[in-house]
Amino acid sequence: MKFINFKEIENNPDFWLYFLSVSFPLAYDETEDIALADFIYENYICESDASEWVSEFVQYSEHIMQMNDGYAENPTSVMITANQEEYIIQYHPGDTLYFKKQKEIASTGAHYDIHKIAFEDFRKINQECGFISVLLLPIVRLDESEIPDADALIQAFLAKMPVREEHRIQITNMIIEGLKL
Repeated sequence: MKFINFKEIENNPDFWLYFLSVSFPLAYDETEDIALADFIYENYICESDASEWVSEFVQYSEHIMQMNDGYAENPTSVMITANQEEYIIQYHPGDTLYFKKQKEIASTGAHYDIHKIAFEDFRKINQECGFISVLLLPIVRLDESEIPDADALIQAFLAKMPVREEHRIQITNMIIEGLKL
């Protein structure tokens, strides 16, 4: 694995648009009939330089897509240590994999497997680690009663990303929709 420090991506708008567009497979706005990925592509510039940056970040190549099913041999990875547990997020061209204690626990790719971290546990991780915890948000599970707290937290995260203020509520609602059980 190729580990990077979160600071390398924390203020990178290309990373955050990529993150929002691929990390929430169930994020959807039923009223507008649009998935979060499509919303990002329709409202934000995700071409040329941004696309090149993402391709380099996830190590995209036709060979990896065809021969390795979209999984890089040496994926770009970020580590989060919280509550004395180690989480690793691996970014591949065709998937994002999540590990806890070196065991795969989730993925957000085509065969997504999410809803792995209870919202209350996620809040504790966020309190301990801060903004980096947003990288684990895609695998959180929400109960109906937790939606108001999740709404406030997600909007605070989005305020640190290159998301226009007028889109924050809609994007938050889409993410919440995808995290609900």
